[in-house]
Order: sequence, then structure tokens, then C-alpha cells
Amino acid sequence: MLNPQKLLSRLCVAVSILCLGIILIPRPTLADVKVKPRIILEEEYNDNWYRAERNKTTFWVTSVSPGINVEAFTERSFLSLDYGFGYYWHNSQRSSVNGSGQNYLGHNLGLSAAHRPTSRLTLGLTEEFFLTREPASSDQFSDIVSRKKYWRNRVSPSIKYDLAEKGAITLGYRNERLKWKNPDPGQGDSWENRGIVTLTYNLNSTNHLDLEQQYWRRSYDAGLSDYDAYQAKLVFRHEFNTYLSGEAGAGYQRRTFDESGLSNQDSFVFHTTLTGATDRSKLDVSFERNFVDFTTEDQYFEAYRFDLYAEHIFLEKIRAYLGGYYQNSDYIGSPRKDDTYNGFGGLGYRFLRDIFELSVEYNYTERGSNERGRRYKENRVFFRLTTVYDITEFFTRQ
Repeated sequence: MLNPQKLLSRLCVAVSILCLGIILIPRPTLADVKVKPRIILEEEYNDNWYRAERNKTTFWVTSVSPGINVEAFTERSFLSLDYGFGYYWHNSQRSSVNGSGQNYLGHNLGLSAAHRPTSRLTLGLTEEFFLTREPASSDQFSDIVSRKKYWRNRVSPSIKYDLAEKGAITLGYRNERLKWKNPDPGQGDSWENRGIVTLTYNLNSTNHLDLEQQYWRRSYDAGLSDYDAYQAKLVFRHEFNTYLSGEAGAGYQRRTFDESGLSNQDSFVFHTTLTGATDRSKLDVSFERNFVDFTTEDQYFEAYRFDLYAEHIFLEKIRAYLGGYYQNSDYIGSPRKDDTYNGFGGLGYRFLRDIFELSVEYNYTERGSNERGRRYKENRVFFRLTTVYDITEFFTRQ
């Protein structure tokens, strides 16, 4: 079986080939390439590392995370590559806890590429790979609290055919692989194959309708139930102005489980989003109802989730941000119901031509449940020093 190191090596080879392809396209210029290396030094205080209802364990986590972001584009092609790795040291205030046993080297790779061989046809590819101990990264609605290390790789090629002013047809495929390192009972490695068809109709230049259909098969090992799912959604997208856009979608999902102990599900699903950005401010608001895709111990649920993020830059140097989410989870075949609240806020100060940012952030999470042992409260404080430098600007000034 392919291990993460070999997988990462192959990803690097693929990225190199794509980069070479972009570079060899005729008439590239220096302005078509942006390279931004970075390094993040972070200290985290966490008063409930294992997210336990009782017997909380406090950790101090120190991390050093170098990374790089590369963007290259021509008239017909685009490539965005972001890669970072970080080493995390864990120190517990309790002598009975082995903090060093939690130390690990994490990876995070994001790749997005597109090419137009003709004026109407666009080929796309996205790649996401990470290795982490953060359980929330496994799924959008994840309720997992285990700090076991795992990696996930997701590849999504697509083909889009433009129907000029009328709209477009997009065919997509997604392959996902998730693998635990030394899993606990009930944690199974997972595979997903998903096909996506989207028909877009342009009502006018600012209003668009999407009919999106998805079918996917998720498989597990370790005795967990596989399932098939079909989802159809009608999505309306609107651009209010240059800075603000939103969308609303509603539809239906049918999910069929292989395990007889899990009842098949039919549900109304929806989402709404509002996104805004200026030179100084950002805003992201979303509200969604859907099923969790990946979980452990066959603990599936339907969730309502509200997310908020807002950011603004004051006096050219001070970045303030806040956000959070609320999620209600209703479990299938179980009386269990959870309510999870999260809120965070931070301040950052930029200096030395905005190359450096010193920031502090507070993050609070609380989960309530009608089942004993499922509740927890978690307080986290982060101190960060971030360095980002655009190498392209340096060479441009020469």
C-alpha cells in the first residue's frame, strides 16, 4: 500500500511536470509568475487537548511551519501551488502525560490548475493532501475528537464546456483517500469515488442558475458500513456588485447503507452563502443543512450549520478578525443530539513593509449533548509570528 512519503513524492513529480508545462507555454513573462515563501512560528495553549468531558489535559504546542505559494498564468493556463510542512512539539503540564508522544511532522499541499485548449473548453485539476492530528479536517461537519494522526488525499479533475452567453456544462470526478496512523477501534480507512455534473444557465451577467447532480460511493474497512449517495440541487447565484456575491441552493439527497443496522435516508438539503471582499475587509457567511460524509463507528448524522468570518484592516497595519460556527447534529438510528458552538477572534500587527505579522488569537468551543461523555469545553490561545515575502516584487525592482 502506498505510504504518505511515496504519495508525497509522486505529488511533487506531478506538480513539477505541471509547472514545466506552464513555463514552456509560449511568451510567458515575469509578471505571469508570483512566488511567496513563508514561515509561521506558533505557540498554542490548549486546556482540553483530548476534548474530554472530564479529566482535561492541558497542552502547550510549539510549531515551526515553512511553506511556499506559487502562482503562474498565461492567456490560456493557470497554476496555483501551495505547500507547507510543520513540526509540532507538545508539552503537557501533567507529568503522567507523555507529551512527546504527540509530536509529529505535518504536511499540507494544495494544487489548482486549469488550461483552455480551445476558446470554449477548459480542463481543470485540483489536488488536496494533508497529514494532521486535527480531527475537524476530516469532514465539513466532523464531530470526531480523536487526536490520532491521519492523512487525506483528494484529487478532482474536471472538464468544462462553455456555451457562450447561455451557460456551461461541467463534468467532474473526485477521488478521496483517508488513512489513519495506528487507528483506534471504530476508526476505518476510507475511499470515495464521486461523479459531478453541473449544468449552468446564465440568466444575465449577474444572475446564474446551476443544476448540480452528484453520485458517490464511500467505502470503509474495519467493518464499517459502505454507502451510496445521490444528491441533486438547484443553485441560484447572484453578484450584487464587484465586492459582494451570494448564492442559495436547495435539493434532495438519497443515501443507501450496506449495513442493515443503518436505515436508508432521504432528506431535503440546502445551503446559502454570502461572500464579500475589498482591499481592507472580508466577509463570509453560510448556512447549510446536509449529512456528514465521513465519520467513525458508523456515527452518521444530519446537521444544520451556520458559519461566520469577518476581517478588517485598521490604520494600514492592524488586522482584526472574528468568526465562529453553530452546528446542530441529529444522529441516525440513535437518540443522540449535539449542539456545538465555536467562537474566535484575533488581532494582528503588520510591520517591516507588511512582510511580518505578529498576532494573538482566542478560540472557544463548547459541545452539548444528551449523551453523557459527549460534552466538552475547550479554550485555545494562539501566539503567532508570520513572515510572507513576494520574491517576484524583489526581482521586479531590480
